[in-house]
Amino acid sequence: MQCFSRDSGETARKKFKRLPGSGWSWVRGAEWPPARRRNGRFPESRAIRRSQWLSSRLAPEACFRFRESDAWWGKSPPFIRYNAAASHRGNVTTRSEGEAHQPPTSPSSVPASSSVKGSGMDLDVSLMVQCPFAGGLTQERVHVEISAEYNRRVLLSHEQKIADIWRQRKQEKPWLFNGAKFRIHSAQLESGGLLLRLGLTCYKDYLGTNWAPEARLLQEQGTADFGDSQAYLAEPLGVGAMLHTADDCFVFLRRSEQVAEAAAQVDIPGGHPEPKAAAKGIPEDTIQVEHLSGELVVQEIFSSILGEIRDEVNVPLESLSRPLLLGIARNHRSAGRPSAEFYIRCELTSEEVRQRYLIGGVEAHESTSISFVRQEDVLKLEEDVEGWRELCPSAKGAVKLYTLVRPSRAS
Repeated sequence: MQCFSRDSGETARKKFKRLPGSGWSWVRGAEWPPARRRNGRFPESRAIRRSQWLSSRLAPEACFRFRESDAWWGKSPPFIRYNAAASHRGNVTTRSEGEAHQPPTSPSSVPASSSVKGSGMDLDVSLMVQCPFAGGLTQERVHVEISAEYNRRVLLSHEQKIADIWRQRKQEKPWLFNGAKFRIHSAQLESGGLLLRLGLTCYKDYLGTNWAPEARLLQEQGTADFGDSQAYLAEPLGVGAMLHTADDCFVFLRRSEQVAEAAAQVDIPGGHPEPKAAAKGIPEDTIQVEHLSGELVVQEIFSSILGEIRDEVNVPLESLSRPLLLGIARNHRSAGRPSAEFYIRCELTSEEVRQRYLIGGVEAHESTSISFVRQEDVLKLEEDVEGWRELCPSAKGAVKLYTLVRPSRAS
């Protein structure tokens, strides 16, 4: 294995054996502390955590920051529970926003089809919408109806709690900022296409409802008042991508500790479509549904995932194909928060993607490592109990949808 120090440019070679018992195909990867990638500056060198390497399944060819005195090759690394007898792989205990509370959803919102092979019901994720035919939905087949009727219902007794939660989160992570988001009310497959009914919400309301300790009570109240468990929840629509490289690998990212959700877990590139991008010239805090058209909202949903890949992985837009919508998955760690999951081809190989990721993009601070999993292993990922457990719910939903819809590189 080659190990690189970007501080000195020197290369150190270490002999390395693949850990036995792994069900993953080894492919290239890279990892470093998030501070290295800010503004092109690289602080003092330090060894990369082997625990993160183990959990990311990086390849023998992977390039790491390395310092001989800090290495712990061949040892059980710190910050990790390592059961070599059981699986010869690292069992990493990662922190996620859902650990403080994991508000379960109403039984009606979790279909029986959301079970994980070999591990029973997976309560983290369920499918809200699945593309009904192979290949996915193009932008022309998706339509949006946007109306204030689809905004979150206001529960007066909970509004002060939303403000209190936001104040507390800002104290814990001062870099958080509020912003407008699209709220999904419902989705309906019709005439070979998909109709999304959307309203508006904001990030503050998301943390104060979907992530509130009272999320279950809000769902119960919504069911009692409107027959809709999500009526009082913000339900911001997220986007994620199964990014397929030219050498038949998929891209996964290790989220940093700085992000507000699913910190330190394995995810796919993604984020949120932004109402301000579809309502150009309107101050974000004054955007109303009247400023938005369904056509421009659809355009923003599809273009936003391309922008997220560019900013997080640092690959050029011209190397990416048009997105194909696989469906919408619900994250039940955040009370059923929905995310539209896409399939996107990349003209670059995994090595070329890795090199660009090392340089760092606009949102480089959001992740600490990149890894690549071969297509045949993605299709079997639900059967790998340890690997599946390391994925955050958005990544699980995307993998589930990709496995069901099965778009090809020729799509």
